[in-house]
Amino acid sequence: METNNQRALCQQLWAENKYLVLSHSSNIYKDIRQYLKKEVVEVSQVQEMIDRACQIPEHRGQVCNAFQHIWGYFKKQASLDESRDYMLLLDRYRFGQASKQDLIAKTRDLLERYPNTYLQHSTLLKGDSHETLKSVFAKYKDITKHSNDVETAEVKSLLKTLSEEPCQTAVTSLGLTPMLQSVTSAQEEYDQVESQARAHKSAKEVGKTKQVRTELTSIYDLFMRYTVASVEAYPEKEHLTKLFKDLNTIRDSKRRLTGSSKKKVKAEETTQVAG
Repeated sequence: METNNQRALCQQLWAENKYLVLSHSSNIYKDIRQYLKKEVVEVSQVQEMIDRACQIPEHRGQVCNAFQHIWGYFKKQASLDESRDYMLLLDRYRFGQASKQDLIAKTRDLLERYPNTYLQHSTLLKGDSHETLKSVFAKYKDITKHSNDVETAEVKSLLKTLSEEPCQTAVTSLGLTPMLQSVTSAQEEYDQVESQARAHKSAKEVGKTKQVRTELTSIYDLFMRYTVASVEAYPEKEHLTKLFKDLNTIRDSKRRLTGSSKKKVKAEETTQVAG
């Protein structure tokens, strides 16, 4: 089952990148085709070969070869004028009189007139926009491996990067704006839920603190009454008398501190009102 899944993923990856690879290296193009004929294939291996091809500087002859293959999908449908214009553009590109972006734009025009699902997913026809976003996403490839807080921070960083140039133009040209908006909305909803969860947790902790304080006060009062009763019952026991005095000292000190804090808060509030 896993082998079949790997093969399906390899074929999809190859379908999307075959002409991009061909525009860089016909040798690696052939190597990948041969590799996919093996009984067992892996996506990581195909991706590694694609990346290796993309590291080779483009050669105009190779790029022309790739676009001539692409033209094969249109030649039976295109008019004579469209055929002549496309071949003329290829010649102009070959001699440095046109850019690769010109070829991509022309091919996209043909795709609008003669839709082809296979070509619509070709990374070569996504041009510089694809390369721009590829380098950005590579930095965030391990985003799901981090802790929740780090992952959230990286998602926000990625969204910010994609909303700025040159990524924003690339996102728009590749038709990824709706997807980006969906991710942004999902992150905003997550932030709201997390904020509510933190507030709820904080409220529970405050309630628990008050409960513990009430219980401690009750225990303290009981202990004080027991101490007073013991001192009165056994006046000759000096250690009980000393304990009672120490407890009173601690209580008086606590009251002074509490009174001082309340006066400070009230003074600050008065100052703010006066200001």
